Amino acid sequence: MTRVLLHALPFGGEMWHAIARPSDLCPDLYEFGDTLEAWADAVLDLVPSGPLTLIGNSVGGSCAIEIAARAPGRIEQLVLIGAKAGHAPDPKLRDAALRMLADDGLAPAWERYWQPLFASSSAAIVESARRAAFSHGPDAIARGVRAFHSRPDRAEWLRRFERRVIVVEGEHDRPERGRAIAETARLATFVVVPGAGHFVPLEAPNELQRILG
Repeated sequence: MTRVLLHALPFGGEMWHAIARPSDLCPDLYEFGDTLEAWADAVLDLVPSGPLTLIGNSVGGSCAIEIAARAPGRIEQLVLIGAKAGHAPDPKLRDAALRMLADDGLAPAWERYWQPLFASSSAAIVESARRAAFSHGPDAIARGVRAFHSRPDRAEWLRRFERRVIVVEGEHDRPERGRAIAETARLATFVVVPGAGHFVPLEAPNELQRILG
């Protein structure tokens, strides 16, 4: 079985370095285009045949759902970390983020959109995450913003999904969102990670490793 780890905005595959196994696939999704469908198709082209465990944080979780919708028979387990299955389009928020990235670069976008999602009091964790995000550049992150805001609504599909789903939320993120997803999915388990915010793989890798076990 292949494990595929799918990153959050504004990071890349490096966000999984603390928990990834040598055999895991941790792609940088931005290079695949600016739609979630293109990301899902590209990941399926990368993975070998056989069963898959998909693990995704935030938009990476949305990508995991999209991959599972395309190849449901291959999925052994779906792990959604701070992810949404539904989608209520917000073009004003999308356009504001894209303008900021184009006009001002990553620094103000990081401070406005992503740094506040950390619950960690560790300045070292947040600074390391900032450096990782900046390594991708504003154009790549803009593709991620477009993919996130154009994703399909898969809430109803996830309710019918008949494989194991683990829903993970940081205590200081939106645990009520994860609980609602877990209550509607057929074979779901819900886990709250104490002390963590939106980016559990960066803030609490040891606890996430235990959950993934």
